[in-house]
Order: sequence, then C-alpha cells, then structure tokens
Amino acid sequence: MNTGTGAGIGLGQLERDQREVKPLRDAFLEALDRHDGTGNPLPEWEDVLPRERQAWRAVDVLVRLRVERAETQLDLVRAERDALVSQMQSLRSQVRFLEVLRNQDELETTRAKLELEALRGARQRQATPTRSTSPAKEPAPALRTMKVTGLVEDKAAGGLYLAVNRGLEAVHQGATVRIQDTAATAEVTDVMPAEEAPVFIASPGAAFKVKVGDTLEVVTDKEQPATDDSASLVTMKVSALARDEEGGGIYLAVEGGEHDVRRGDALRLKGSRVAVEVTSVEPTARLPIFIGFPGDTFQPKEGDTVERLREVEDELPAPIA
Repeated sequence: MNTGTGAGIGLGQLERDQREVKPLRDAFLEALDRHDGTGNPLPEWEDVLPRERQAWRAVDVLVRLRVERAETQLDLVRAERDALVSQMQSLRSQVRFLEVLRNQDELETTRAKLELEALRGARQRQATPTRSTSPAKEPAPALRTMKVTGLVEDKAAGGLYLAVNRGLEAVHQGATVRIQDTAATAEVTDVMPAEEAPVFIASPGAAFKVKVGDTLEVVTDKEQPATDDSASLVTMKVSALARDEEGGGIYLAVEGGEHDVRRGDALRLKGSRVAVEVTSVEPTARLPIFIGFPGDTFQPKEGDTVERLREVEDELPAPIA
C-alpha cells in the first residue's frame, strides 16, 4: 500500500466515525505538542493509541504530498520564467542587430549623397565643352584605292571575302569601300590580315557587285584611323548609372574600356547612329563618366552596351538653340 492510499484510508476512517472526530482532534493536537518539530515523535508518542497514530500519519502524509506538489509547481514556474527570460534576451539581440543594419543603411545613403554632391561640384567647376570650342576637324584624307585580286563568296552567310593588291592597312572594321566610278558602297565587317582573302563584307547589298580586277576606294574612315590604334572602336557594358534629376545629366560606370574614355569622346548605344559627348570624367568616383546633355535618344540601362567613338562630330546631335 503506497503513501497516498494509506492517507486516504486514514481520512476515510475519520469521516466514517463522526462520533470520534473531536477526541481524534484532541489527540492530534496533543500529538503536535509531543512532536519535536523535525518530523520525529517524542517519547510520549508511544502512549498515543493506534487509531490516533493512524490519523496523525494520514494528515502528515497529506501535508507532505501538498508540499511536494507545491515544489513541483514552483519548479515549473521557474522553468517558464527562465524560458521567458531567454526569449526576451533573444529579442533584445535581434533589436540590436536590426539597429546595426539600419545604421549601415544610413551610412551607405549618406556616402552615396556625398559622392553625388562631389560629382555635381566637379561638373560645375569644369566648363561644359561646346561645339564652338571643339578643335577643328582635320581635313579628310585623300581617297585610298586598291585593286581586287581575289574574291570568295560565302553563299551560306551571304557575305564576300576579298583580297587586294595593296593598302590593306587603310582598311579596317567599319570602313566604307566603294567600287570606283560607281555609287555602290559597302561597309567592311572584319579584317583578318593573316588570311588569303582578309577583307570580309557581311552584307554587301544588291548594288555592290564587285569582281576581280575592280578598283575599290576607301571613302570613310571615321571609327578607327589606320595610323592610330588608340582611337579604335571600344565597346563597354553599363554596370551602374544615376540620373541627375536637377541638372538633367547621367552618371555612368562601365566595364571594359573605362580607362580609355576621355572628356570630349562620343558614346553611343550599340546599334544606334546617335552619339553623345562625354562632359567630364572623374576616374576615382564610383560613377566616373558624366554626360551633361544626353537628349531623349540616349537613354541607357544597366547591362546595355555602349560604344566609344572618336572623330564623330558629324554624328553628334545638333546643339539645342
């Protein structure tokens, strides 16, 4: 028989015998007087009747059970309190982390504003070049002529491979050639000096019917002078941009060829014939290239390809009156 069952039996006996309740109570109080306060009965405990002892033990067991239950509940309350404290500490850590992120965002925003103000200040300090102050164009070079000594048709692609007797150094990608004494012209797509037929024309057109023995003339030489490799056509990819809503300009950052861009150069979107002039270049800035008056036709986006041109003043948009 366990302790709880014994306690229940003892209390049941007390309830069944109502006539002995008061004597048992008196005996219980007397037993309390005979208790030493530490759970051990005094020698006088032996004089108590067995029924009185049973009642005392029943009450003592119930008291012990209630004490144990109270201690268990106290442990549960303490565990719940510790869990709440841990949760509160975790929330405080999250709040501190979010404050650090917010401070970093504020610093980034402040730095971007300072860079933009520095770029605006540099643009205001530097005079904007105008067409009237641009250096005069050099006179157009004399026409260069060469004779076609070989011809191979690429029927699959629809192009022509040409071999010439001389003047190959004057022919380059983007140059325009014309059959002498005719108006038929074509644009050179590529030049491969090591090949037997080095000049490739991808789309000659129906009017450009060249044959072996014909004389070709180089009539345009805008994108790449034959004697200056530094003025070659350079393609770059727009990696970042910012629009100056107040000044109406565009700040650009590019990948590939950014070190070749100088003030006064012309940029155009790949596939477009309209070019704009570079107003200023700040190599140390995050967006180093500034275009003061891009116009409505030059609206680049991140990922677009732009081409750097030299000596293309005839392709620049006319100044606004």
